[in-house]
Amino acid sequence: MPNLVESQGYPMAYPDDTDWVFRPDLSDEFVSPAVNTEKWFAAGKDGECGKDIVSEQCVASAAVWHGRAPSLFVKDNISLRNQKLNLIVKYEPNNKKHFPHNYKNGSPIIDYDCNCKYQKYTTAGVASKNGFLYGYVEARARIADASFSSAFWLIGNCHEIDVFETIGNKISKNKVSSCLHYDYKQDGFCKNTKVADDFDPTTQFHVYAVEWDPDFVKIYLNGKILHEMTRIDALARSQWPPASVMKNKNCVQHIWVDNETFAWKGYPVPKNFPRPFTIDYIRVWQRASLCVDDAEW
Repeated sequence: MPNLVESQGYPMAYPDDTDWVFRPDLSDEFVSPAVNTEKWFAAGKDGECGKDIVSEQCVASAAVWHGRAPSLFVKDNISLRNQKLNLIVKYEPNNKKHFPHNYKNGSPIIDYDCNCKYQKYTTAGVASKNGFLYGYVEARARIADASFSSAFWLIGNCHEIDVFETIGNKISKNKVSSCLHYDYKQDGFCKNTKVADDFDPTTQFHVYAVEWDPDFVKIYLNGKILHEMTRIDALARSQWPPASVMKNKNCVQHIWVDNETFAWKGYPVPKNFPRPFTIDYIRVWQRASLCVDDAEW
């Protein structure tokens, strides 16, 4: 097998920039017969963190999250096929294994984002066990062909970076929306770009990437810059951690891919399921010149 560093080269946006150092511990080509549990948490109640909700690694990675109701993250919906990771969206109103989704006292668990309970829809997500402080993350992916959000994002103790959250319907699928979140009481700092009328991420794979730097976040599509959000602009909107937070907290980010229901966008037609959000690879690099210590758990 070729050396991973050599075989993966450099980021698509920086093909000849040798300052980038590959992070194999955070990267995955998904060639194994099963998900690598040394690298990834299965998100949700039946994942590893559902049984250990107090561990610092589980909390920082947010892998304890049950999903965005009414859809529920379940481990059964994660699979590897043809050397690709598939996160499956299903309509399962009669799934007695996972519904009703209740507390031990029998009362339903409510997601206060939508003020609704978990029911009918199952989805999936994985979160990286290791984290990193500044770098470049690239994923080659195909969005689920359904009125669900397929998402690629980063999160940790300090803030959130959404590379994309794309609804796979004809109204929204040709747009890429990227956001920064720090103060969740306010709207995030977001940029939304219509790529092209014929851009269809549900039928073809595209390469999405985020570059996280101390002074900016850049979002790339197929190696070309799509969005840029600076620290100064984000601070003005309260959507970047202040210097005191970055200095005193462990602000490493964990990598997520998942699918979610956006209740405010309406609910998908049940006959359109199941549908996969398919990820070909996830690759991570950090700049040697940034002189940031590797942040691992």
